[in-house]
Amino acid sequence: MNLTISIRDEIFARADREAQRQGLPTDELLVQVLAEHFLAPEDESIPAGLDAVCGEADHSDDEKRFLRRAAGKAASAIEW
Repeated sequence: MNLTISIRDEIFARADREAQRQGLPTDELLVQVLAEHFLAPEDESIPAGLDAVCGEADHSDDEKRFLRRAAGKAASAIEW
């Protein structure tokens, strides 16, 4: 499938440099990154990892809710 998307210049520049470093066409690198993100097993996803870490400690339900909200806000602040 072919798809046209807009990518901010600075993100494309970083992807292009990484593709060159790996000896890949930029579009192939982007396909690999998307595949890794969307095809990762559930237990390897970021939210599942955060839940696993938060779940290891003995936290109250309120603390767990707070940690999940905080982790979600932290993750959303990261430019993926």
